[in-house]
Amino acid sequence: MPSLDRSSAQFDSEAFEEADNGIQQLRQKLPEDAVRRLALEVVTRLIERTAALPETLPLPSDGDIDHLCDLLIAVDARSSARHIEDLLDRGAPPELIYLGYLARSAQRLGTWWEEDRVSFLDVTLAAGRIYAIMRGLRPHFAPVAGIRQRRAIFCSVPGEDHLLGVSMAADLFRRQGWDISLKVGLGHNALLSELAADPDAVVGLSCSGQHSAVPLAQLMVAMRIDNPKRLILVSGQIIETSPDVVRTLSPDALAPDVPTALAELARLAQLAAPD
Repeated sequence: MPSLDRSSAQFDSEAFEEADNGIQQLRQKLPEDAVRRLALEVVTRLIERTAALPETLPLPSDGDIDHLCDLLIAVDARSSARHIEDLLDRGAPPELIYLGYLARSAQRLGTWWEEDRVSFLDVTLAAGRIYAIMRGLRPHFAPVAGIRQRRAIFCSVPGEDHLLGVSMAADLFRRQGWDISLKVGLGHNALLSELAADPDAVVGLSCSGQHSAVPLAQLMVAMRIDNPKRLILVSGQIIETSPDVVRTLSPDALAPDVPTALAELARLAQLAAPD
């Protein structure tokens, strides 16, 4: 069975380790209620995707799903990732892993919790590992070349009252030739629906301080599940007030000021430019 000592074209073990460690740190830094909300975000959004599996792909058996669920709540944090990497090495398509195995495992764990077969702590643990595995699958969800057109969506994190800064930044970027769509004052689900309409644009999230750390975490987790190829930049005072939380979320770029934001967004756009 393959180890997680290396990254490959199939599975990015470094991304898995980074996400897994980040989730563990979030459990220590965030209130218990916030951790529960993040876990529910992962499980709920994945369950919504179980119907999206193409009919041409074979469904994993109930036994396959039960086995993965057991690994997701096992003492060995990496056993589930090794199993997924093994499936990939044996030719399982990434869509089957994502929609067939991970999404159905989230659904099964929700059922087990309702039946008192597992605790919510188990579900929280499994949700974090599922999210980390999804980050490990990122080689299969590379950004598309369309974002080289210097297009981005600037958003305020749900619940933010300080909207002037992100609005001014949007105007500045437009003067620099960027096509900027501004989304402010939206709730969590409404913002995610708006983002789904433009899946290829870079997203810049504005977060003014520590009070928005939990909504930022919940939003970024949902964005990663909804669109694994999305490139995300985080800006605002939260970079200074809650640097540990921001780092654990592994954004693709951080921008404490406008000059840095200009440079970093240009870098993200270049990442997807064709050779």
